[in-house]
Amino acid sequence: MCRTGNVDTELPPAAAACLIKSNSRLLAIKTHSEDAWNLPNLKLQKKTSAQCTAHSAVWKTTGLNVEVGKLLFTDQNQMKYFECTLSDEYSSQLQTFPVPAWASRRTAKIALIDPFETHQDQWAKDINLINLRKAYTQLR
Repeated sequence: MCRTGNVDTELPPAAAACLIKSNSRLLAIKTHSEDAWNLPNLKLQKKTSAQCTAHSAVWKTTGLNVEVGKLLFTDQNQMKYFECTLSDEYSSQLQTFPVPAWASRRTAKIALIDPFETHQDQWAKDINLINLRKAYTQLR
């Protein structure tokens, strides 16, 4: 079951990602296959709304439970980027994020970073850092 905030309409299935702000930083991941920052994301899930795909992406890559909020933007590959918030007090207080055993096959590292202290070449090739920074400034 996915958690969505005050969302009037679920969007049709689409690839989706979450932007999560915690302790004035952006939650980012690195995978074993790419030594670049990325956001929790999943490809299109045919029978799942874009919001629920974003929710699943966070759970599968970090083990964290989030509430999916508003759509921030859609990139050139039709990936939907949502504002997501950590849904429990414990998670929102974490400074370090261990990779859960079930996520360790894909996820190598979970960290809180400042996107304004990074460069485009430090991000996965599909991430547009200018759009990411703009969306980050809209997060609560």
